[in-house]
Amino acid sequence: MAATSIFEHTAVRWLLAGGVAAGLAGIVIGESLQRPAHEVRYSGRLSMAHCAPTPGPLSCTFKYRFSVGNTGNQGQASVRIEWPADPPRAMVDTKISDIVASARKTSQPRVQQQSEMGNTVFVISELEPNTVVDIDLFCALCERADLDAFRGIRAKVEARGRVTEADPRVSTFENSVINFLRVLGFFR
Repeated sequence: MAATSIFEHTAVRWLLAGGVAAGLAGIVIGESLQRPAHEVRYSGRLSMAHCAPTPGPLSCTFKYRFSVGNTGNQGQASVRIEWPADPPRAMVDTKISDIVASARKTSQPRVQQQSEMGNTVFVISELEPNTVVDIDLFCALCERADLDAFRGIRAKVEARGRVTEADPRVSTFENSVINFLRVLGFFR
């Protein structure tokens, strides 16, 4: 009689597949039940920075990405982001996508940039749930002071409800798992 692995039995495979499916369904249900009505999460980071010595002022190139997402159940009429820096030679690009992929068309909020006394301000109107706005700031010929300003930048974000500094995509998944474990009784 040949030795067989436990995973070669059809019933065990179906049981494992059902367990994985139930776990994923539990995460989705747990996230839906525990998600607050109004919540925004944001994060910002330098994704690339390089300075080269040149005659005169130092020439730096950098890219700064700021992500803000509506992780609540209700839409946000207005989200205001203020950076205490205003690099004059920077180009700004925005990208809108889902936090968690869905079959629905991603809503398109309006993003407006303003400059207010040395600060860069973005106002996002009609930010629907499960939507993230990535603001990419790219500067090819900036001074070292501009780069240093964005290294330690602390954005001020104003929105309705809870506002938390955390990556909207990563923290949504983490909270889904924790909420599922709460439903099971592991956390209070």
